[in-house]
Amino acid sequence: MKARRGSTLILLWLLAWPRVDMTYSTHFTVVGLASSSEEAAQIASMAGKEVLDVEVILDTKSREIADLKQMVVHLCREVEHHQNMSDFYQGEVKRIKELLAFVRRKLARVSRAINLKK
Repeated sequence: MKARRGSTLILLWLLAWPRVDMTYSTHFTVVGLASSSEEAAQIASMAGKEVLDVEVILDTKSREIADLKQMVVHLCREVEHHQNMSDFYQGEVKRIKELLAFVRRKLARVSRAINLKK
């Protein structure tokens, strides 16, 4: 893909890129904004790894590996989220226990004060 002179928005175009299963990808990604046509050409001629990062993978093994990597990343994020939620609720349990202990002490003091007045 070549950048046209004066263009500022560069799209990585994958619309007519045939996949291995002979379906066509309808995915496109905004790669970046360019302030000049030279910068646009540089963005448009990305390295192979960057192209792989936007899911242009030709063989099925590479696609499967990329899908599995994506699944692992998703699962790691999910585990981290659940760990954060667990930490949050453990903190809440600790706070509530401390509040309950405070209320019990206060209730005991008030009960003693009432008993002393009688």
